[in-house]
Amino acid sequence: MAACEATYSSTNVLKSGAQMASATDKAPALSAGAKVGITSPRFLAFLVAQFLGALNDNAFKITLILFVLSVVSGEARQVRYSSFATALFPIPFLLFSPLAGYLADRFRKHRVLLWTKMPEIVAMTLATIGFHLHSIPFLFFVLLFTATHSAFFSPAKYGLLPEVFEDVDISAANGILELTTDLAILTGSIVGVYVYSLFASNLTDAGLVYVAIAVLGTTAIVFAPPAPAGNREANFAWNVFSSFGSDFAEVRRSSTLYYSLIGITWFGFLGSFFLTVIPVFGKSELHLGETRVGLLLALLSI
Repeated sequence: MAACEATYSSTNVLKSGAQMASATDKAPALSAGAKVGITSPRFLAFLVAQFLGALNDNAFKITLILFVLSVVSGEARQVRYSSFATALFPIPFLLFSPLAGYLADRFRKHRVLLWTKMPEIVAMTLATIGFHLHSIPFLFFVLLFTATHSAFFSPAKYGLLPEVFEDVDISAANGILELTTDLAILTGSIVGVYVYSLFASNLTDAGLVYVAIAVLGTTAIVFAPPAPAGNREANFAWNVFSSFGSDFAEVRRSSTLYYSLIGITWFGFLGSFFLTVIPVFGKSELHLGETRVGLLLALLSI
């Protein structure tokens, strides 16, 4: 999510991942480590995959929030559930970012992208089951699973660009990536409202829509630009707090990086705050239906 900046039967999934990764390596279009251009079809496939992923994460979350508002009564309880949903999303980023960064460094990034994209299909399948059961706790677990998938996907997504683009194209590629991500978040907010309004009486069908989007995104990532071999000497920092301290100290040395980090953090805080309060405010104070509350959230995304 940008305002808050995403979700993952096991043996079959892993086997499929290995087969798809093998297919990627055998693709004749590009050898691993070769540079691509901004107009490359492989870069387009990468953008499509991450666009659909960000869209799916946000659409599912919006649909989940609207579902919660429809079944939970009382302003206090609605705030509690909305706050809990908002708080769940960043937890995997705090817990798993060091491990996700290590995996992105240690292995070929296009393979990491595939391995971490495939669990999205599992997550949306579980979401379909959760909507069918009308189980809020189970859907919250799926939301946590979705965020975990996003936490592992992100380092490889951003780390891929310097490895597959010439230095002169990196800024443009990064800008295009951020633009498509923001558009995906906005589009996902609108799609989440539309899907809820369309399938409010049977949200199982909404889950199937999100499964289809996940399948399309996973298919697209197969054609992402192949990255060079990973760093075999990469070491995982088991002391997470020490690693965080050294990283923060390095950022602190640069005022530009430091204040940029502060700005991004403040923006994320405001986004999380409004995402928690706006749905309940629209429901209890403005007496809006769930669909109109969703539209209010979509306007906030803009």
